[in-house]
Amino acid sequence: MPSCTRDLGAGRGPLVVTVFVVGTLAVLSAVVDNIASQSSQFISAHPDEFQQVSGFIVLADHRIFSVTAFLNAVGYDSEATGSEMPPLRVKVRQLVAANLRQSPQKLAEWQRTYARYVRARILLPEYQEYALGITPDYPFQPALPIRRKQLSEFHEILNDFCRTAKLDAIWEVVKPDYMSEVRAYQLETLRSDVDDVWTYLRMTRSDTFTFVIVPNPLSQSFTAQAVHRGAYYYIVNGPRVGRGFNNHEYLHGSHLPVHPGIDLTEPVKQATITVTIRPAKYATRSGPAANA
Repeated sequence: MPSCTRDLGAGRGPLVVTVFVVGTLAVLSAVVDNIASQSSQFISAHPDEFQQVSGFIVLADHRIFSVTAFLNAVGYDSEATGSEMPPLRVKVRQLVAANLRQSPQKLAEWQRTYARYVRARILLPEYQEYALGITPDYPFQPALPIRRKQLSEFHEILNDFCRTAKLDAIWEVVKPDYMSEVRAYQLETLRSDVDDVWTYLRMTRSDTFTFVIVPNPLSQSFTAQAVHRGAYYYIVNGPRVGRGFNNHEYLHGSHLPVHPGIDLTEPVKQATITVTIRPAKYATRSGPAANA
């Protein structure tokens, strides 16, 4: 993770480029190119923090790590009923809290800001969606349009938090744990898992996504979220979700047609899929007591 003590004015600026054109096609094309640029920059900048085969990437995403570390520091304490926080989440919370002891006023202000966001119903799925729309590394900047206007300046808070909490140093401490999460995925089975979905739907696969799987051990257990970004289909998996392809989140995606004869609540033979499709603002799955 780049040094969080770096001057925000130095180095790479935001990926967003203002283009004066008539019509929307050029703007949409620029957004898609921007998404592709984000992914390629992340991969090339951190060759030891991901694994990849054709069509699949599993990576330790610095954006998800940083945003969720912030949330854990300022009041995001949710955990599934009957579950304890995983040791890695506890470890990061303790390291961040120790580094913030010298900055009680900033911490108090961030806690007030977080409380305002909670009242505005900005919860974990929206933070993760936001994280996947900013630049890949510190100093973070918006790279894609921000859907919730309350978060339009959140990158400034996030960068200040990264510096104050010395998050780059914390990342180096917990990086081996994160890489254990990344390496837990068996890449050779992921493609067959996707094929199983389409076999079950009795259709030919209609998308050409590159799936980007992001373990997030700092979130509530049994949570998962899918976020579609251009050619990339992100699946953010919380603790205790499992380390195969998350068919559940893929099936929740609004891009999938459904054969009229398919009962998506029926257990799938020859594949590990048991889902219930329900309308949702986000393609997310949460365990008990998923409230923030």
